[in-house]
Amino acid sequence: MGRKHRHGKRIFQDSPFLDMPGELRMMIYEAALVKSTPIDLCPHKYVEMPENDPLLMSRIAKEQANPPNFLRGGELWIPKFRKQDDLLYVRKEMATGLLATCKQICQEATSVFWCKNTFRFSADGDWLFVRRFLLTIGPNAIRRLPTMEVFMPLCFYPSSADAQRPIEQWRALLQAKNVPKLHMAKVGSGAKIASAVEETDNMKIVASLLREAKSTLELRFIVPCGFALNQSDWSPGVQPELFIPEELQTRQPFTKIALVVESGAYVYGSDVPENIAGDGLDVFLMPGSYWKEALGTSDEEGRVTELKRWENAQDKFEFLNGVEELMEESENNFAVPSRGGKVNKSPGKKKVERILKGFGEINFSSLA
Repeated sequence: MGRKHRHGKRIFQDSPFLDMPGELRMMIYEAALVKSTPIDLCPHKYVEMPENDPLLMSRIAKEQANPPNFLRGGELWIPKFRKQDDLLYVRKEMATGLLATCKQICQEATSVFWCKNTFRFSADGDWLFVRRFLLTIGPNAIRRLPTMEVFMPLCFYPSSADAQRPIEQWRALLQAKNVPKLHMAKVGSGAKIASAVEETDNMKIVASLLREAKSTLELRFIVPCGFALNQSDWSPGVQPELFIPEELQTRQPFTKIALVVESGAYVYGSDVPENIAGDGLDVFLMPGSYWKEALGTSDEEGRVTELKRWENAQDKFEFLNGVEELMEESENNFAVPSRGGKVNKSPGKKKVERILKGFGEINFSSLA
């Protein structure tokens, strides 16, 4: 018996919005889906006195029942909670409902959302948030990101047993929770940090994800307000050093890598900016930051009043970066629709494009 013939319904769009010129629609998308300042998904602003907030009591009790390994046996731990103001802005102020209207609007608005916004992770010291974010949005969205701001990549080197306490405080800071909650792709067994090796592993994985997606974004290492970059021998105990993974030093996925010392942040040492520029990074000291070139320099003497910049000393032909990558033949084989409307899967290797389809109340996978 022959297969029953099915008549498909054709849907006709009859929307005055789609009759508008494309330039006007793009202006509307930018007004509805673009934030003028970077979207910080890992801010270094925290809820004051979270133990007095009745809405957080249950979360605090849950964390105290199972504290991180490096805090067990010590004093009572009160976890920190990040104030996710930018996440609330995306959820409540942006017109993300446009993405669920029709396929054409979704495709147009998606491109604007990823290409016009800058995502920031100002307190993501171990790059775990960056890693989870990239796994969540997938390679199609990664390729569209123009700029991403991440906390400067650091690795701690304690010089004595007494220096272990600051490292524990640093790791406890990385264990901060989010208010409201931010749901992204899970990696391993949570955000447990056992050693500096795991911290650098996240950075290497992030570099690999960017390379696999053939990203050409501008990557900015930021030193936020209240933090300091010190690569001299001035401070005893724990000595943090700028750690640039080998995968990032090749610079193939990126158009530019820069270190930005923001207003209220400090740099100690006269040769630090020049040395970092020699490693292949552009260095920017923003007005309002502090550069203490010599021991004993006061804040007033070290205050930066106008932008200072050191250009990287290695990349004289930046416009050629990534040309070899772009000219390579893609090895990915993806499923394509056949003429009959079915999916005709091509044989061979097929990479997984998505780990998680969304996080929080925003379905970010619909943007990719």
